[in-house]
Amino acid sequence: MLKTYETEPQVLVQIGDLPAVCHNLTCDYAYVEPVGEISAFTFNQDAGTLNIVGSSLPSNSSNITSVTFAHSTCTIDESTRTETNIDCTLDRAPVCGDYTPILLTYLGIIPNAGTVATQSVSCSIASAHPTTALNLIGADNITITGTNFPWDLSTSTVAISFGNALATVCTPKLSLSTELVCLTEAFDTTADANGVDIPITVTINGQTVTNTLLFAMKPSVKSGMSLTPSSVSPVLKTNVTIQLESDFPYTLSKDDFTVNATN
Repeated sequence: MLKTYETEPQVLVQIGDLPAVCHNLTCDYAYVEPVGEISAFTFNQDAGTLNIVGSSLPSNSSNITSVTFAHSTCTIDESTRTETNIDCTLDRAPVCGDYTPILLTYLGIIPNAGTVATQSVSCSIASAHPTTALNLIGADNITITGTNFPWDLSTSTVAISFGNALATVCTPKLSLSTELVCLTEAFDTTADANGVDIPITVTINGQTVTNTLLFAMKPSVKSGMSLTPSSVSPVLKTNVTIQLESDFPYTLSKDDFTVNATN
């Protein structure tokens, strides 16, 4: 058996079922000790500014790959940057939660000192629509407006539920910084049809967002009254007209409306 002693490990690559070989065995890599340390930071949520204090921070801005905080990149103020100080402004609104800054350089992430604690970014909720005549069997899109909501649901944890006995869930579907849309599941068609206002709980990245929202159900299930025509060809396209109840409370667009053939 022939073998060689390598001081730097190789990156192993496989494409499909076949291993890939590096030309001249140049796919080696080395672990390096991090250079520098973040010792403290402050974030001004109103101004969207971040100040990082540390030691041996990159002296050349070209060595800094990015600064991120609260799911936003941060543009560095070159006029105040030193090896012990970095000031930057968030490129977009932060997302609520608890965070420390992430300073990424060409050698990797600069570590935070053990004494660096997270700082909370808060959310606010101003209103929601609709809040009345919700369908007892669910499938209402509720739009909640506020501040510092997630820009991307896949990178945040969002849980929304009502304060009824079933703790009915409203599943998050879309989120922007000032708007969060969720889709209701089914309520208790008996207990929740009594006209009692129901509160809602919104938790984003572990932070329960204070709100005074109250929701009310329609006393009976929203219904479709008729289908025209009552039968169609199985091979030809046919327009079907669904007549809704006369006091159906919303205007539907094709993006909101879904029909499933069940029989």
